[in-house]
Amino acid sequence: MYLNSIKGKKILLVGSIGILGKIFAEEIVRHGGDLIIADMNIQKLEKLAKKLSVKYFYIDLEKEKTVIDCVKKSAKSLGGIDVVISNAAITGDIIKKIAPKKAYAPFSDQSLKLWKKTIDVNLTGSFLLARESEQHLSKAKGSFIITSSIYGIVGPDQRIYKETKMGCRASYSASKAGLVGLTKWLATYWGERGIRVNCVVPGGIKSNQDPEFIQNYSNRVPLGRMANPSDIVGIFLYLISDHSAYTTGGVHVVDGGLSVW
Repeated sequence: MYLNSIKGKKILLVGSIGILGKIFAEEIVRHGGDLIIADMNIQKLEKLAKKLSVKYFYIDLEKEKTVIDCVKKSAKSLGGIDVVISNAAITGDIIKKIAPKKAYAPFSDQSLKLWKKTIDVNLTGSFLLARESEQHLSKAKGSFIITSSIYGIVGPDQRIYKETKMGCRASYSASKAGLVGLTKWLATYWGERGIRVNCVVPGGIKSNQDPEFIQNYSNRVPLGRMANPSDIVGIFLYLISDHSAYTTGGVHVVDGGLSVW
């Protein structure tokens, strides 16, 4: 079984305390991966690291030095790096601080500061992480995995958001589409070194959204519901494993069929 080949893999998971990051970390450890988790919320990071009995390092994807230090320390601690997962994204708390009343404003009123922040964290952060991981992944002939979003490959159906407090910012879609492009570029550039690069595109994940939004979104999905975090983890485990040895440049969509309409 392909899950057996995860055992002993040296894995750096960046973006580990969110709804997806936690389950990724738990499943990697459960299947025997040698994991280091990284994020910018030290308190939550410490709590998760203690629960899983793994090491952790601070990282802020907007600060180049912290990315350099995190990768360097992780490689030293693990004795190399086989897999890097770039799963971090701008958080709701940061969005509220930057644009408390304009998080989901009409396009004509969307914040330039929030646009730049979103691009810096979601897209430029993955660029920095990839650049610093290159030498380690080259030695290991390893794997770089990026988390994008369904709105990186299709435009949001604006009707879903009517009568709700939710929305999808242009900066979010642009940053997630950029990750798809980065995946394909890295896959061709790193291919001769044996480094695989893949992008996972989750559909909407059910958490604490407005009931109206959950219903509206579910009505647009052929399978009739939003995703649970457990629906997404399987593709990551496959891409970590040796069974994906001939898989690179892929955009792996896990959206319940939303994008096939």
